[in-house]
Amino acid sequence: MNEHQSFVVPYQDLSSAQKAIVEEATGTNNSFFVEGPPGSGKTLISLHIVKSMIGHEIVNPLVLIYNNSLLGYLKASFEALGIKGVTIKTKDSFFWELKRKYQILVDENADFNTKRNQILKGLQSINLDLNYSVIILDEIQDFYEDEWLVLKKIGKKFIFLGDFEQKIYNGDLNKTTITTFSIPKVLKTVFRFGSKIAKFVEQFSKSKKILETEREDTIIPLIQECANKTEEHQEILEIINARKNDGKRIAIISIGKDRLQEINNFLNEKGIEHFHAPDPNSFKDYDFSSNKMVLITSASAKGLEFSTVIVVGFDEGSKAIWGFKKHGGLEENIYVCLSRATDHLYILRNPNTITELRDLHQETEIEDNNNDWF
Repeated sequence: MNEHQSFVVPYQDLSSAQKAIVEEATGTNNSFFVEGPPGSGKTLISLHIVKSMIGHEIVNPLVLIYNNSLLGYLKASFEALGIKGVTIKTKDSFFWELKRKYQILVDENADFNTKRNQILKGLQSINLDLNYSVIILDEIQDFYEDEWLVLKKIGKKFIFLGDFEQKIYNGDLNKTTITTFSIPKVLKTVFRFGSKIAKFVEQFSKSKKILETEREDTIIPLIQECANKTEEHQEILEIINARKNDGKRIAIISIGKDRLQEINNFLNEKGIEHFHAPDPNSFKDYDFSSNKMVLITSASAKGLEFSTVIVVGFDEGSKAIWGFKKHGGLEENIYVCLSRATDHLYILRNPNTITELRDLHQETEIEDNNNDWF
């Protein structure tokens, strides 16, 4: 049996709404904007759109995303579906490759954003001898207008995927621009998690959107109060021991790299196998079809899902907390964290946890056993 066989939901198991979008996007030259909440299948249907297009015509697909973890996931997904010949890149690496190809001059002593702006301005001003039959842009809410001005020069058809509730960066490509260029499609039903996790996620919706879920959960997400980091580490250990026999993926998600490094050191001392990537670039070659436990930031977790998610490290004084409070995106980071779990969601808090998570409401009525942590 192919080890990837059950990694991607097969076409026959898609919902009727998902199948309808795949069929319409395959049978026309129109561009589409597929919008939906976390776990509604946006990325999933993009995989089947590419597979269907390759089955019906000669295509040259380009898939662009913003982070290396989603890149690693998509590589494993295309392999699972037996799809070859797809160019998958992070958007930054793609534009930097074009810089070299077309010899765009930049100030090498400038900061990243200045060089990025110089590259995109240069690419907008020249003819590009590239022609992609379809370009898929995942997490479109984190793209920029100047990136779009380059991309529409080299693509015939676009599939935009996104959820503006998960906009954690300051991308300025707005929904009006996207919908003017494409046919909007909305996925409403969440398949990733059930109604009880949804009630947690909804508390961080900017638009106060109610999530429609397919299943009614009996498993309630749980909050554990810890006195300090030592107690948090012990709780993590207990959760791992409780969930390891599930044989499914576990993720420890924090907003900052520093907290993940501390947890990595603790897990190494305990001899617990896991994957930790201080450099997010390492995720592009990670096999997301494996069940190895992952330590990952909330930004890198976008677009991914795990059976069990442990949220930890949203503490005052964190560099990441300070940065997102200053520039925006803090609540969106929490929204992303809470919406990654398919089955079990654990939230660890300590006296230094930020107010946003300290105010998180937990249902008081837990079926069977009100004190059942696992």
